[in-house]
Amino acid sequence: MYDPSIYDNLKIVLEGAVYDRDLDERWVVLGREDLVDLAQMARTFRIRFHVKHAPAVVATLTLGSELQDFAAEWLEQTTVQAGCYLEVSFLTTVTDVQACAAIEQQLQGIWGGRPIIRQHLSFPYPQKSAMLQNDVSLHFARKIDESNIADIDSVLDHVSLSLDSLNRMHPV
Repeated sequence: MYDPSIYDNLKIVLEGAVYDRDLDERWVVLGREDLVDLAQMARTFRIRFHVKHAPAVVATLTLGSELQDFAAEWLEQTTVQAGCYLEVSFLTTVTDVQACAAIEQQLQGIWGGRPIIRQHLSFPYPQKSAMLQNDVSLHFARKIDESNIADIDSVLDHVSLSLDSLNRMHPV
């Protein structure tokens, strides 16, 4: 019988929790990807969604695991911590660069300063637009495993608070 990996177990719980919020009509799931990279022997799960009546800000949750994680788990290595990485990102727009500082401050307040927050601004050249696309990503400095399954609802609550905050800040 197949023994699911840490990645498989976390993916099922994360995906189910997001779809529960979609079923409750709090969020709208826009798409999901379940990728296997055969060149690097890595797996990535990505799910995108937004608040039901506020489509301006899109959240993406990315769960990933690499060869060394699978090897450490299956070979029961004690020198490498088996687990997955989790990344949370938000796609929004801003009218000027100064808005990025306010976004970072809001997210730091919601997430308690735990994740590293990166923001990447872009615009479609040669279009002249007052709006800049802002890809905000939150990186956590540690891997997660099955012992963190109970934390997934808390993470999704923080994502919900972040979406609400970013939607309030979103330029009309």
